[in-house]
Amino acid sequence: MRKLLAVFVLLGVTIGVQASRAEAAAIQLFRNSKGTQFIPGCGFSGYKKVRIDFTQHKFCWNNSARAVRIIGPLRAGTRIRLFASNKGSGKFAWLDIAVRRPIPAGARLYIPNLERGYTGYFLQMKFHVTRDIGALNGNVSRLEIYPGRKRAAAR
Repeated sequence: MRKLLAVFVLLGVTIGVQASRAEAAAIQLFRNSKGTQFIPGCGFSGYKKVRIDFTQHKFCWNNSARAVRIIGPLRAGTRIRLFASNKGSGKFAWLDIAVRRPIPAGARLYIPNLERGYTGYFLQMKFHVTRDIGALNGNVSRLEIYPGRKRAAAR
């Protein structure tokens, strides 16, 4: 059974570090802000470049994601972008999540609100709102993941 070592709640971002086997880095999407309604088939690796249009995706439902969970380990420099536009256009609301520091294995960062800016130890989030469509919660149509670079080995 897993033991919860630490949980911090800062401006709506929940960070939990669990004592368990290391899991692969993942970005998961949820239909509700409580994180109990995972969208089946809508989890992605944090190590591969991803650009997904949910209007064309087999499993991820268009206009349904309201929350994100990030599972470490994840490299610093990784960028996760969620768009209300399926083209990734800045004409509609979008969220840019930047990983500031490496997220350790087993750490789970939960983001229950996609319409908020936040700067913390691991993440910096910038919500961009426009006049056309200012809502992102429940309107996510595109996901982009840009993995951080590996550090060069020390000599």
